[in-house]
Amino acid sequence: MITLEDMSADQQALEDEEWGDEAMRRMKRVTELLDQDALDAWGPDPQTAMPLVSGMLVQMPTIDNEGRHLRYDSRGNPIPNGEGFLYFPKHISVPRPGVVTWRGNVITRELHNSLTSKESEVASQPGLESGVTSQGNVVSLPHGFGRAAPIGSGLGVSLLGIPHRSWLHSTQLIRGEITVIASPGGIGKTSYSLTLSSEVAIGRALLNEKIWGGSSAVLYINAEDGKEELSRRLWALALHHGVTEGDLAKLCVLGADDYRTQRLSFLRTDRGSTILAQEAFDFLELLLDEVRPALVVLDPLIALCGGGNMNDNAIMSLVMRALKKLAIKFNCALLILHHTRKGGDLSSAEAIGGASAIVNLARGAFQLVSMTAEEAGANGVLPSQKSSYFKVVSSKSNLAPAASNTKWYKLCNITLPNAQPPLYPNGDNVQAVEAVSLPAVGSLSNAIDQVIQKAILHIVDLGKLVDGKRYAYSPNITGALNQRALLDDAISAASKAVNGSLQPSDLRAVVKRSIETLRACGSLVVEVIPEGRFRRSSGLRTKVGLLKVGTDAAETDDTDDATGSV
Repeated sequence: MITLEDMSADQQALEDEEWGDEAMRRMKRVTELLDQDALDAWGPDPQTAMPLVSGMLVQMPTIDNEGRHLRYDSRGNPIPNGEGFLYFPKHISVPRPGVVTWRGNVITRELHNSLTSKESEVASQPGLESGVTSQGNVVSLPHGFGRAAPIGSGLGVSLLGIPHRSWLHSTQLIRGEITVIASPGGIGKTSYSLTLSSEVAIGRALLNEKIWGGSSAVLYINAEDGKEELSRRLWALALHHGVTEGDLAKLCVLGADDYRTQRLSFLRTDRGSTILAQEAFDFLELLLDEVRPALVVLDPLIALCGGGNMNDNAIMSLVMRALKKLAIKFNCALLILHHTRKGGDLSSAEAIGGASAIVNLARGAFQLVSMTAEEAGANGVLPSQKSSYFKVVSSKSNLAPAASNTKWYKLCNITLPNAQPPLYPNGDNVQAVEAVSLPAVGSLSNAIDQVIQKAILHIVDLGKLVDGKRYAYSPNITGALNQRALLDDAISAASKAVNGSLQPSDLRAVVKRSIETLRACGSLVVEVIPEGRFRRSSGLRTKVGLLKVGTDAAETDDTDDATGSV
């Protein structure tokens, strides 16, 4: 008996127009086997002895009175074929005398009766439009799209019974829609999206965002990192946020080393052209049908596109439409992780790489943006630490208003308890994401700031030593020709105050921030110098009563050394 596998291989060869000698030889043999099998299987009563061949795309041939092979056209009329084999295109149903079919599939009379009975039972249910497949499965359809509904039905507008949007995570992820998150490499896309996925799987917030509903299944597909590395990241997340392994029971993760991930390549090349790989979407559909997730994460998109041309709007439109179809079918949110263009404006959706269709056919697009030096200074973050901070910027939000406030996140270094001495005396350092509330400008943020601010007030109260006399420091804290510049003296005094515990770049940033803070809160005021070398110029002084300056000789000498002349 010829097998379905044998036929599918030859059929694919024919569909791809690979009409080589080997394909012709194999197809001819398949035809001969089919003829013999049909003669052996049908017997005297083809209605009861017909073998079950469900869903096949190749119909069984026959031989006419002169020994020629026949095939049927789309109307069921026999056509002689002198090539010695035959092939029936897809979707052509060929009725044969005395042969029972169902949805174009050849079946037995007994199965036909069973399916007819089942469909009659389904049809008797009020308000249900449905059908029965050749496997006996009942397929229910929405109102207006049943098998008997005309093509123009369901086109009217009804304002009754409209459900609420099915938000899943804050206003970023929504069921049935696609969201894109993009950033340059190394910002924290994977760590951030793993945290989002864990929130949905657990059913509670880890990043101070709204989680709609309870815990739900999540399918996370990563085509860059193996399952072992992803497990390390999840372990760091669990340690940092107090999550247990049991909490993550609904989180399904596929790494780059998994055969199921390797089968997902949405694009392929054929003779120099990029075409859609439908078999990858079919396999993804099987995964979704098995897991039934509320959230699917594809990380990153470029690794799942098989080297195809992702700048082609036409082909990427097909990819996004195919993914949207799956999101609707399984009522799940689909999160795509993607890269940005080099040198692009990260505040604009134009910075997201690839074809514009990737963003245009998504309902939401967000970008992870690293903290700038200006933002670090304004938020009290040391220059050496600013690379650990990022914000999420809304580049496109079709279904919700863009957030007006900036939300900051920090990549925290977590040491895993997986040391293996003597080779590895310490555990792996892995990053976990946390939401942070940065201090406002002008506040005393921590103990180090207070120590440095006290040192600054001390030297300002003493004044700048110029030609043996002390004068008020200039409000302009820098400048090569500024004899009364404060910054260098303040840095020297602050370094002594903190015993050199800060890096030079960090110390300079903290001192500048502290001077701005002291002026903003009124601890340092500007006045006109009434006399002396710099009369009628502006100078800084401390507000009376805010600081008691030491008057002993030793302290005065130390201060003089620390504030040497410029």
